[in-house]
Amino acid sequence: MKNKDNMGVLGTSWSCECGSVHEVPTRLAVIETGAIERLGEVFESLNLSGPVLVVSDETTREVAGRRVEGVLSDSGLSPRSFVLPGKKPRADEETAMLAAAAVETRDAAIVSVGSGTITDLSKYAAFESGLPHVAVATAPSMNGYASGIVALTVGGLKTTNPVKPPVAVVGDLEILSRAPAAMIRAGLGDLISKPVAGADWKLSSIIRGEHFCMRPLELVRSLEPLYMVGADSIARGELRAISALMEALVLSGVSMVIAGSSAPASGGEHLISHFVDMRADLEGRTHDLHGAQVGVATLATSRLYERMMKLSSGAISDRALSTAWKRGEELAARVRSIFGARAGAILPEFERKRGEREAFEEEAKRLASRWDEVRDALRGLLMPSSQIRAALDLAGAPVHYSGVGLDAGGFRDALMCALCIRGRYTILDAALAFGELEEWADEIVGA
Repeated sequence: MKNKDNMGVLGTSWSCECGSVHEVPTRLAVIETGAIERLGEVFESLNLSGPVLVVSDETTREVAGRRVEGVLSDSGLSPRSFVLPGKKPRADEETAMLAAAAVETRDAAIVSVGSGTITDLSKYAAFESGLPHVAVATAPSMNGYASGIVALTVGGLKTTNPVKPPVAVVGDLEILSRAPAAMIRAGLGDLISKPVAGADWKLSSIIRGEHFCMRPLELVRSLEPLYMVGADSIARGELRAISALMEALVLSGVSMVIAGSSAPASGGEHLISHFVDMRADLEGRTHDLHGAQVGVATLATSRLYERMMKLSSGAISDRALSTAWKRGEELAARVRSIFGARAGAILPEFERKRGEREAFEEEAKRLASRWDEVRDALRGLLMPSSQIRAALDLAGAPVHYSGVGLDAGGFRDALMCALCIRGRYTILDAALAFGELEEWADEIVGA
């Protein structure tokens, strides 16, 4: 079975000029009309056998799960179904353990039928049981299909946990193109974050010494013209555009595997979305789709980058640098006031990221003194916010916080406090150090 030309990275390993040996465990991506009918062929080409545990929820079983089970049965793979309870299962620790407990000793493989939550829960179950996993996508809504991480809520905190990527991803264009429009737009929102996420990764490599490689960024960047220029075609569900979107989402997941972390696909914009999710969970509210929130947050952080790019080393005041520690303490206090007892699980990563006050202040000064050089290194990775806005508009995706169900105060809290929930260094941290974070947040919510 052949991959598409630009999927040739699948199932390969190589020594990279960055000094690492990269390996991509996902061996196949079948993205075409009628792809589900080829599941038997997928299993044969990967030397996989049955019985197969098929994981879905009440919705995705009707959308594609029964059809998947039928094809597997016709191929002699003895499928059995595990349907997660509820209309919208949660990607949390309890549900992940439920999915893992559904695996039986006779099972030889797991097939997930769904999008983000179902795929992550199945990846977790496959990792815990040591079984190969084939992901059948029901919506081009997120970039985690081929990634090596799962996002789970544990004790109210959004966490990412390393797992083994699926051996294959199957996307039937007939099903993907009929997914709810909001989910398709969410896929674009998740993808459109890559320029700012990549810039955050490069920033962290310069300031914190995090390993950086251009290959993961180039992998997804090569597909930008397909899903950016065709954003209006994505909104209409045109098969060629949906195919390009899904292909880019798969390769975005692969880029994280190559990098060994979510860094090339997840920066400050994802932290903002995670903060929104965590607060909604705390308050017993629903939140919008991950990709929709990421798209809005990407537009905001791209504007922050444009603001920061106008600064020069000489324009960053010593007073701003000297009060950065205090501003961080104020943000931590705000997190405590919002999350109460849960803040005890949230803030340790922020404290580790900051370290000791003297070292923190020295780092801020070094960054300021090198900002002209850093700014030049980041410039080629970014995309104008106007271009991001235009693509989201063409697709009919949200561009304002109100479009994802947030009010001004809630979005401002997310913009200001998101840097407190992860140890990852992003443009949000640099803006805090330079005294730009609060004014930017006020501008964004006032726009």
